[in-house]
Amino acid sequence: MNDQQQIDSNPAAKFDEKFALRFVHSRATIYYSNYSSYTDTGKITYLDNHWLELLKDNGEQLVIPVAAVRIIKLIEATDKSHEATTLLRPSGPETTADS
Repeated sequence: MNDQQQIDSNPAAKFDEKFALRFVHSRATIYYSNYSSYTDTGKITYLDNHWLELLKDNGEQLVIPVAAVRIIKLIEATDKSHEATTLLRPSGPETTADS
């Protein structure tokens, strides 16, 4: 069985990039899978199915294997309020009543 067949047969093995991108630029606390009380807090700058990149408040930048993460606790979600006011297509010319 090749890698793609294994992924197709195991839905949990699929990585949903759209889901992960929702959390990029969010502030979060990372709890590690070794169940220790050690955590890191900062801004998620990158996330894929292998790595999580965290920019801590003191300027440290951590690259954490996703397998080492137990919980990602969002502190402050990404602000998406600007998306509601973003024009996705150009508007047509202004029409007037006498044209």
